[in-house]
This record gives sequence, structure tokens and C-alpha cells, in this order.
Amino acid sequence: MFLIRGMERDRLLLLQVVLDGQFTWRKRFLNAYKVIHADEEFSDAVFRYLVILAGPNPDGQKAILEGLEQQRQRETWDKRLSTLLTYSKDRQNLEDAINKELRKPKRAYIS
Repeated sequence: MFLIRGMERDRLLLLQVVLDGQFTWRKRFLNAYKVIHADEEFSDAVFRYLVILAGPNPDGQKAILEGLEQQRQRETWDKRLSTLLTYSKDRQNLEDAINKELRKPKRAYIS
């Protein structure tokens, strides 16, 4: 129960386990849970559940999460005012462009 709960909370670890594959998971799981005499059927059932939790395209999800983490680290590391102003200016320009598109009149064609 604690293993599954921990995997649910750490999305990057969950995706990495799914991408490593069932054979690697089975080997690690059986070595870690020798005490409860876990067998391959139980290991495979847990892995199938982890695959369901990961959802579609785990490779793409992992790439997105890693990119977000790199961006977060870069923003927290770079405390210069010019960088903060650049990010805020880009964000404001994006919001303005979205609002401008939303304000454009929509043409309805009736045939």
C-alpha cells in the first residue's frame, strides 16, 4: 500500500518505472519483497496497475515533466530583475494576444 501511494505521489518515478519495463520491475520488486514471498504473478499485477496509473504516452509525459522541472530550476536560480521582467513581459504579451483574439467579432455565415 505504501509503495503504490508513494508511486502515485511521485509522477516522475512512476513514469520511469513504466518506461524501464516489466522485466526490470519484476527483478527489483522480487528482490525488495523477498520477506513477504512475493511471486511473479503479484509483481506483474502491480506493474499492470502502475501502467494504468501512468496513462497514455508515458514517454511524452516524462519529457514534459522534466522540461517543467528544468524551467522551474532555472527560474529559481536566476534571481536577476531583468530575467523576471522578461518572463513577466512575455506572459503579459501572451495574455494580451489571447484577449485580443477573444475580443474579435465572430462572423456567422447563414446559408
